[in-house]
Amino acid sequence: MSKESTTTHAHGITTAGVATFSEGEGSPAALFRVMPDIPIDYALEQASVMMGCVHKLTFVGVMDKDDTLVWAAHLLSGMAHALVEDLALGVSYHIDDKAARRSAGTARASEGADAVSALKA
Repeated sequence: MSKESTTTHAHGITTAGVATFSEGEGSPAALFRVMPDIPIDYALEQASVMMGCVHKLTFVGVMDKDDTLVWAAHLLSGMAHALVEDLALGVSYHIDDKAARRSAGTARASEGADAVSALKA
């Protein structure tokens, strides 16, 4: 993790902790789940690192005809995909939460205006 991402976090957006990965054919459930409350900057950094590894694993795996490396890349890409998918949910939750707070603030302001009008009458 870079020094910058340990000291600042972008707008309080975090992972939702909902996305899963490593579902297999015939598997009763996903084996892994993204942890909630991971800051967006750190999660994106990790997804980028994973995708860099996937890129190298697929290239070497294909060139060397090594199916094990290709499967490792497949699993790692599933992790990166789940992380980005979970971040998208976290962003959505953050936006919905801000909208709800803004709406509640507007409602409180109009209630206050109504109370002032009633006192003047």
